[in-house]
Amino acid sequence: MIKFALGTATAALALVGVVTGVHAEEQVTPPTTTTNIQQNGDGPIVIPYISTPVLSKKLANTTMSEPFYIQPGQGWVKVYVQNNGTNDISLSVTQGKANGTVKISGTIPAGKTKEFFSSTALAVGDHYVNLSSGRSEMTGSLSVRIASTREELNN
Repeated sequence: MIKFALGTATAALALVGVVTGVHAEEQVTPPTTTTNIQQNGDGPIVIPYISTPVLSKKLANTTMSEPFYIQPGQGWVKVYVQNNGTNDISLSVTQGKANGTVKISGTIPAGKTKEFFSSTALAVGDHYVNLSSGRSEMTGSLSVRIASTREELNN
């Protein structure tokens, strides 16, 4: 009995060491949980969705290239852009580097808001959201969320 208790205490201390080993400069964004309530013949079914915000920025300048990282198991991507400017904004999401392989692309008309979703789960690693508005200053906002399924990005 004493061996078991000692082993459990040691395991708990080891876990605490792992948890407290996070560096102060690292920022960890907790997942956001929402629910999807669906009806079936037996009543409502509550299905939790979890997605992780990985980027949130105000738009500025005439071009922007913002990096984000896709974690293992969370390759589905949603990009939200609110264009409060007077020119359309061109968008691309690239893999590996700002001028890498394009994974998502589109246009956000002036004065409009648009969401873009990946058509498949993207690879783990660095990705970039690239925005350009020609010669007009961009105003508005940009956010990126990642999730383990496409459905988790609906909210």
